[in-house]
Amino acid sequence: MFIDTPVLAPQPVFKASGHIDRFSDLAVECPSCRSKFKLESVLKRNGIGKVPLNVEEANGVLTSVEVKCPECGARLREAYDFNLMFPVQGKEETLYLRPETAQGIFVNFRLLNNVARNRLPMAAAQLGKGFRNEISPRQGLIRMREFTQGEVEVFLDPERKEWKEIPDYEEILFVPPNTGRPVRATPRDAFETGIVKNKALAYFILKTHRILTSVGIEKGGRSGSGSTRRRSWPTTPATAGTLRPTLMTSGLRWLG
Repeated sequence: MFIDTPVLAPQPVFKASGHIDRFSDLAVECPSCRSKFKLESVLKRNGIGKVPLNVEEANGVLTSVEVKCPECGARLREAYDFNLMFPVQGKEETLYLRPETAQGIFVNFRLLNNVARNRLPMAAAQLGKGFRNEISPRQGLIRMREFTQGEVEVFLDPERKEWKEIPDYEEILFVPPNTGRPVRATPRDAFETGIVKNKALAYFILKTHRILTSVGIEKGGRSGSGSTRRRSWPTTPATAGTLRPTLMTSGLRWLG
């Protein structure tokens, strides 16, 4: 099913999804010139490879290492969470521009499931605008405040674990969560050996890889090209789940 939902939604929608509390980047403000930066970018410019996961870790790094402002050279001392959503003040409540298209699908689940005659699995897709209040917009299509995004959400019955068989397919480079060690395996072998815990997820990794290569995305090469990374995101909103695959090619995130 294909739907089209509003780009604005009330605060309770994003509170339930986790975006109000956790959809943020670590940022830092220079105490001298008042310039604001994404902390990860400043750390890299200062030769620090470790990326803090929260404000406490970030402030620990800023305390132990002298990190300088890229603009004026003053020492940066305190980090904070910068929420990436655009608030819009309505007459009686605060609304937000959607940071992704998934929420419109989730809040309409009951209506969609009625159309599907209350049967699962069920898939719904949406294509539309997303908005993110990036600290430092850059990198062309990667860091924009307004962009077009497409999402497909597949809903499964948690009480019915069976899924169609994973067909034969070529080996893909997987990077399991929290290991950093790449493993080359077919999607079927990745599921059977536990690299991918969910059979349906392995199936859709195969489908996604096939679609992208069919439209000309090159396989192999450097920088994780053609690889599928499964990562654990402690600050990921609830709607994204605990583990999610991210397909990388030439160092860019295509899907995830």
